[in-house]
Amino acid sequence: MLSHIHRTEDDLEAGNFAALGNVMIEMEESGQSNRLRLLSIGHFWKTGQRRVRFVKPPYEAELGAAIVELWGSLPKVAKGQEYQLPGEHGGNKVLPNRITGRGYAEFLEENSASYYKITPSEVFFPIPQL
Repeated sequence: MLSHIHRTEDDLEAGNFAALGNVMIEMEESGQSNRLRLLSIGHFWKTGQRRVRFVKPPYEAELGAAIVELWGSLPKVAKGQEYQLPGEHGGNKVLPNRITGRGYAEFLEENSASYYKITPSEVFFPIPQL
């Protein structure tokens, strides 16, 4: 059902969760999912692809943990339409335009080829005093 909704709320897309669910089902059926943890999901807007990365124990990629990388297509915006490329440049073939992971999101700045990272600790909601 999620793969047909195409609903977006802020930076959460139903298509991401549908793709992640499909990948995990595929991995479970092939016997690959033993103790894997989601590392990140990368969106490549120009090629219309999604890269899902999982990490094996000890779960720290910096410590040399093995990474399992799976690729899939980004969902179409609406039935019969091509994927809409955001911005003038429409993405980079090598770098993902957006990376989401556990507790963070990164967005590629095309001109400098650098990422802007957002974490929950950087987001706050002002509460008016009663």
